[in-house]
Amino acid sequence: MATRALLYRRPYEPSRLLVKHGSQIYSVRLRRHRRARRYTLRIHPSDREAILTMPPRGTIADAKDFALRHGGWIAARLGRLPKAAPFLPGTVVHFLGFPICGRLRNVGLVTGNLFTASQLERLSMN
Repeated sequence: MATRALLYRRPYEPSRLLVKHGSQIYSVRLRRHRRARRYTLRIHPSDREAILTMPPRGTIADAKDFALRHGGWIAARLGRLPKAAPFLPGTVVHFLGFPICGRLRNVGLVTGNLFTASQLERLSMN
């Protein structure tokens, strides 16, 4: 098994590609997947990054060409994501369509439900 791994070991591969579209430069993370049959692009919404999944026998040159051809798609999808809001005291956060404003220490999560400080005190007394 160890000799087989040495035979099929790949030379160094970059983990990211840079794609220029217009005046913007986007970072695309490369990911090989053993079950992939084609090159696919997706956008990870929380990380705000593009991920290019490639088949095991795919080449970096083909991946770069694919990412460059789809630079407009990457720009459009990243542009549609909502602006990131930092979690700071006084920040308004929308939860289930309702704006919540306050100190973060006054809000807690218990079993996936959002509670205020007074509700948490009542829960801890029981």
